[in-house]
Amino acid sequence: MKSKGTGIREQKARVFSYSTQPEECCGHTPLGCPIHHDCFVVVMGGNAQTSSLFPVPCSLPPCRIGAMKYLVALLALAGLVVSVLALRIHNMDPSQAPPCEVSAHWDCGSVNHSRFAVFPPKTFDEAPGKKHIPVATIGIIGYGVIAVLALFGRWWLVFEAAQLGWMCAAFLSYLEAFVMEKWCIYCVWSWGIMTSILVLTIATLIWRWRTLRPAASGR
Repeated sequence: MKSKGTGIREQKARVFSYSTQPEECCGHTPLGCPIHHDCFVVVMGGNAQTSSLFPVPCSLPPCRIGAMKYLVALLALAGLVVSVLALRIHNMDPSQAPPCEVSAHWDCGSVNHSRFAVFPPKTFDEAPGKKHIPVATIGIIGYGVIAVLALFGRWWLVFEAAQLGWMCAAFLSYLEAFVMEKWCIYCVWSWGIMTSILVLTIATLIWRWRTLRPAASGR
């Protein structure tokens, strides 16, 4: 017959393998933990000998963080689609009028065929045949990476990628506003999507920190 202490230790061992995040620990049911106060979260360390387990109150709203990864992944998918549309314009014949040519200041065809539409940017005296990567292709890869990282809950890596993407989008918007003096609607959409991803990621990291702090301080 097993003692009560042995049962608790075995229960902790079972939870240990997957309860590395509070939203996973308390997210088994919409109402909270299946058994009240029997969820434990790993604070530090990579194994049972060096890690600390502490109870997580089931009153925490775990579904908010759990659903956030799907929202960020959905936004990243939308950004990927926008980047595909921009790449399609980039590969079009420059002599053809793209569907997004609205006015003299809103012309995605002119922007996507400019020397800033590739990386590294084209120079005025470069030799023919130099290889460049379309900026839209980089956007497709970047949004795809963000979507995968978000689905796996790697929020800090999502934050780093979103920062980089936001700075690139902001720099492109600066070029459109003050150098080319033309705007691309796809670039503006992409900047808005990346801004939303960055804000949501920051909010998620703050929520996770506020969730872990009281529980860790009560150990």
